[in-house]
Amino acid sequence: MADLSPETGPYALNAYDVTVCEDRVTVGSYPADAPISNESAPKLHRFVSAGAPDDPATRLGRVSCNRGEQSSAAVVAGGQVVWLDSTTGSTDVVTRARSAGRCD
Repeated sequence: MADLSPETGPYALNAYDVTVCEDRVTVGSYPADAPISNESAPKLHRFVSAGAPDDPATRLGRVSCNRGEQSSAAVVAGGQVVWLDSTTGSTDVVTRARSAGRCD
C-alpha cells in the first residue's frame, strides 16, 4: 500500500474520484484555491505502482494538458483512460493510452 498524495502541500490532490486497473491509478481532482476558470476545472492525474506494496507510488503526470474540465474517467484494457473533456466548450469523449506529463 502507498500514499498517492500528501495531505497538504504543493503536491496534495483535492480528489473527487479514483479509477484503477492492474498497475495504474487515475485520480480526478480539483485544483486547490483556484479562481473559477478553465484552469480550476477538475483534472486527471495518473500514478503507477513502484513495485513492492510498501514502495511509494510514482506520479506519471496529468492524463491530458487540456485546460478544461476532465471528468468521469474509466480505465480500460492496457491502462488506457477514457474520460469526458469539456475544453472545446462542448463535452467530448476522449481516450489516451499514456499520460501527457507535467503540463507546466
